[in-house]
Amino acid sequence: MSARTVPVIALFGSSDHTDVAEALGAEIARRNCILLTGGGRRVTGRAVTESGLDGAEAARRDDGVVAARIGVLGRRHTRVLVDVEDEETKIVLGLAVGDRRNYVNARLCDVAIALDGGDGTKSEVAFCLALGRPVVLVGPRWRDEFPVTRSKTEYDLFVRAAQRRVPVGAADELDRLITDAYDQLGPDASSDVVHRSLDTPPSELVTEAEEAAGRVGPVGAFPELRDPARALVAETYATWLTTVDERLSAARTA
Repeated sequence: MSARTVPVIALFGSSDHTDVAEALGAEIARRNCILLTGGGRRVTGRAVTESGLDGAEAARRDDGVVAARIGVLGRRHTRVLVDVEDEETKIVLGLAVGDRRNYVNARLCDVAIALDGGDGTKSEVAFCLALGRPVVLVGPRWRDEFPVTRSKTEYDLFVRAAQRRVPVGAADELDRLITDAYDQLGPDASSDVVHRSLDTPPSELVTEAEEAAGRVGPVGAFPELRDPARALVAETYATWLTTVDERLSAARTA
């Protein structure tokens, strides 16, 4: 049983809603929760990942909050690494696993807020559902792509979109975990999912995410990848998480 008390809230989505993502990143930081999103920056433009991090960093600068952030590097990063930055308030994890990092994102979080997105976002949501993480779906496209009442056909289309980005493989431990996750998905599986509009205030969305995280408890954890390089990343992450949880817990009760 984890001793962690502060929720890890993941923020997923495409580049279409950067303003919403920035506001959510700031709100998550002000609540003294832990923000999880992508760790890298695009060559051009901004995505939800960068915007969420920017919002949290702005809240840290302007409001003096801890703004704990987890970034998981994606497809372009080919080196296993772990960096602790910003006075130990931010950790960047590189596992050199390409788009399979979407599964890792789902494993690390306790709850996710997912803005409208493409196949990558759908894969992150699919893994969250398979692993029992609650999800707050934000934006109009989710009404069609993952409706409240789903037929088997609609569910299969959603899962196939996720598999286009993160296909089933058989190469290593992570592939086996991903295959197991897909096997857990089905239209009759129970899921903690709510739909909200883009104009829902960020404070309400984060409150909903916090409450959902409270229902499942601190379930987020690093996947068991036993090769030495990734085991070192997991060890460093666990130490960082314990330290930042203590700081955030003190801030939440102050």
